[in-house]
Amino acid sequence: MTILNQGTLTTSSIYLEAATAHEKLFFDTIEQFGVPEWMMIAKRTLARKKGDYHWLGELPILEKFVDTVHFSKLKANGFTLINVPYTGGIEIDKDDFQQDALGLIQPRVEGMADAANRIQVNTLTDVINAGLATTYGTAYDGGAFFAAHTTTHNATYTNYYNVALSIDALAVAWTRMVQQKDPAGNKLNVMPDTLFVGPDRFPTAKLIYEGKMSGSITGGSSATDTLKANTGFEGMFKPVLIPYLTATYWILADMSKPMKPFIIQEMPPEAQPQQEIGAMIWTWFKNGVQFIVDLTDLGKTRKVNYGAESNFAIGYGLPQLALLGYE
Repeated sequence: MTILNQGTLTTSSIYLEAATAHEKLFFDTIEQFGVPEWMMIAKRTLARKKGDYHWLGELPILEKFVDTVHFSKLKANGFTLINVPYTGGIEIDKDDFQQDALGLIQPRVEGMADAANRIQVNTLTDVINAGLATTYGTAYDGGAFFAAHTTTHNATYTNYYNVALSIDALAVAWTRMVQQKDPAGNKLNVMPDTLFVGPDRFPTAKLIYEGKMSGSITGGSSATDTLKANTGFEGMFKPVLIPYLTATYWILADMSKPMKPFIIQEMPPEAQPQQEIGAMIWTWFKNGVQFIVDLTDLGKTRKVNYGAESNFAIGYGLPQLALLGYE
């Protein structure tokens, strides 16, 4: 590819000028949609085609210096994420393009932006919902993400809990998460701070966060136990709604760490619009999404083609940072 320059703007300049305006509309529309709050559950990384995540099995630590420095080694196990292109486009007649008096192109461009925005949201939702299986890949140890994970020290950490959301269930999940260690036996200092829920469990999560949910943390039934339940988790686990999370699912997670439970791998952005060599095709790239203008068929079929392409991959990060509860 070569960088677009003034010499390329010949007879097609009027179309390219309009297309540039539509490109701005496309990306402005995506920015207006914004990123849903719940997508903070995923770490965003950059890779042109694929990214290797063999290092997830052993994160760097600091130890007391004796006679050598401990280096975290890349594990042989792990996984690779390969970016997948998701494409769509619209075809515009030359006359309609030149005489767009009714402004019919604008909503179609905005529709493309909406589709480009939703594909990543929908895919991440699907990956989360399938975390008990390997439909969308595996965790770094080769098993399902929400599963029993065995460390190199033969300690087992299970990050799923087949119990309905309640104060008692949260107490068990919280204790399990804060006491876990990494594969080398080092304390991870995991501290859950967020409770991801679907619409069916959001009211319960909100009551717990506000300290208005009664129940027993210790398993008793006295007034003292009930009082503890009302205040014990108040303000601890911020409720965050995932609109299409599977019914009865709830996910307790630690969002304070640099790594996250899930991974969104995107292509690095290009600084300038690009033109394909020998073709009348221009591409703008931003935040993993391409806006494509194809004038190749303008002289033959009198058609201007707009396309959108989103290149990304979604996979599983650290299972130690999230625990799934469900009925």
